[in-house]
Amino acid sequence: MICPPAARLRDAPAARRGGFVLVLVLALLTVCGLVAAGTATRSMDLALEAAAAEEDLQSRWAAASLERSVLGRAEELIAAEAARESAGGRTAWPEPAGFERLVTLNGRDLRLTVADESAKANVNALHRAGGSAAVARAVRASAGPSAPPVRPRPLPGAGPDVPAYESPGQLFELGRRPGEAAALRAALGEVTVADVPLNLARASDGALRTLAGGVATGSAGDALAAARREGGPGSAAAVLARAGLRESDAGRLRPLLSGAASAWSLWVEPAGTAAGPRPLWLLRTRVGGRDYTDDFAW
Repeated sequence: MICPPAARLRDAPAARRGGFVLVLVLALLTVCGLVAAGTATRSMDLALEAAAAEEDLQSRWAAASLERSVLGRAEELIAAEAARESAGGRTAWPEPAGFERLVTLNGRDLRLTVADESAKANVNALHRAGGSAAVARAVRASAGPSAPPVRPRPLPGAGPDVPAYESPGQLFELGRRPGEAAALRAALGEVTVADVPLNLARASDGALRTLAGGVATGSAGDALAAARREGGPGSAAAVLARAGLRESDAGRLRPLLSGAASAWSLWVEPAGTAAGPRPLWLLRTRVGGRDYTDDFAW
């Protein structure tokens, strides 16, 4: 049937309204889709944040538990390691200055590194003798090429009785780079921020040379290493006497050497790549009744 012109004119607005409603419905569906996508994204972000928080909490709980149970017995455990190696026929100096162990705690596989911090060159002593430049030279020499960039940042107000460095983070420029955690641990193998005398029984020849090179002249470090090899560590006075150093050099080194441990460290990190890159470094130094704890997380 052919509609009259009047009927066609009356139907035209209804058709336009139907098209407008369709566009409006499509717009609403688009908005709802965007809102739903945003909600899903936010839900995913919240889930990831919750998982990261749980991982962080578990790591800190594990580190705190190990700090109480292992770090408090560090000297005993390191001495037991030395006795074990001695029973196996090892008699040369220096004694073992630490050890590594793989443990499982609450289902988490962890690598522990326990060390005698007083068996390392004291960067605070180097700073008092030669400032930040001496610290930078010593740290670069002992840290190796894979270490994070060395950038010493001493604390203000440092002096003879006030350490310039209390955290390993003051020695390096840390930027959360891949592999930086393991590189930092390795870089701290010969130097320490613990402001304590060097333990002659456990210090490596490298640590002896690093300390002596920063505060004495000539080849004092080589002379100290040779004197220790010849007669064992003994007391600092005995080693200095055998080394035959100039009195000025011996006088500078005497208060910086000891025959006993006075600071320890514990590094806790996930064992293997599957555990996730969340290493924690805890350093406790018991000097004058003070404890220092550093916590680095990647």
